[in-house]
Amino acid sequence: MTYDYKVPDTCNDFGFGAVATVRSPVGDIYATEHILELQMVAIFLDKMNDDFGSRGFPSFRPGADPNTKQSFCQAINQLWRNVPQASRFAIDGVTRDPIDHIMPVYSSNDNTHVGEFVLLEKGVNTAKEGMWGRKAINADDTMNSYMQSEPDRAVKNLKDVMTALKYMQDPTINSRLKAEKERVAARLKELDEDKMPNWNRQQGGKAWGRWEKKDLADEWNKFMKQQAEKAKDKAVKYMDDNLKNLEEAYVTSYNEKQADRPGEENQVLKTLLEKIKKLREEWTRYKPISWTNPF
Repeated sequence: MTYDYKVPDTCNDFGFGAVATVRSPVGDIYATEHILELQMVAIFLDKMNDDFGSRGFPSFRPGADPNTKQSFCQAINQLWRNVPQASRFAIDGVTRDPIDHIMPVYSSNDNTHVGEFVLLEKGVNTAKEGMWGRKAINADDTMNSYMQSEPDRAVKNLKDVMTALKYMQDPTINSRLKAEKERVAARLKELDEDKMPNWNRQQGGKAWGRWEKKDLADEWNKFMKQQAEKAKDKAVKYMDDNLKNLEEAYVTSYNEKQADRPGEENQVLKTLLEKIKKLREEWTRYKPISWTNPF
């Protein structure tokens, strides 16, 4: 499926959704999109590291001092990564490092979920990544630079952020997001409660320590509910703050009068003011009915 603006070359048209016609060149216009952001697993593991603290886990090495303690990430690196091939276990018929059994539940060209891949207009994809990511959707300096020297780019950026919310609200996308989140939860449960605790890892005839379940699937579900709320709040605040700044910078009485005078520069200004006003109209309409947390 391909998701794009219905009238891509018209800034004041806000129609968006699945389209039958794919524009070219595909690689310049679209990004191949995992609906559940790949970065979410890494952010989740980092959160677990914070939550469990610096001494929440023993050393799992054979013969380790029982008083040796380590963090969650240290435990993952010790027990779940860089396992010799002969000691690894298989899931779905494929042998991997334990940690590498998580990502195959995402859509991939070599699994049954390949049909979940989406081509998404690049600006919208970048906005979506920013919504769900660790950092700001755009750094203040970047957005200020757009507003000062490339106001049309600022308008497109805000349109993309609003459209990312619309994309998440699409029934097909929303359904796939929930399914992908549930697959990760199921895989974490399988690893945390079955495969890892029952794994008899040996080294030189000595057994490694056994993992004890940490309710990672439940923690993941709570995490994703929180992250969806944060993503929504981040996008809404970004829209509110930056659209207000854009209006204050350009939609002034002086500019309104200037835009009505003859001349090419004044016509460019008139077009910009119209774009900003149309963006405000659409945001005012859409904000109250925008995407809500599906978890």
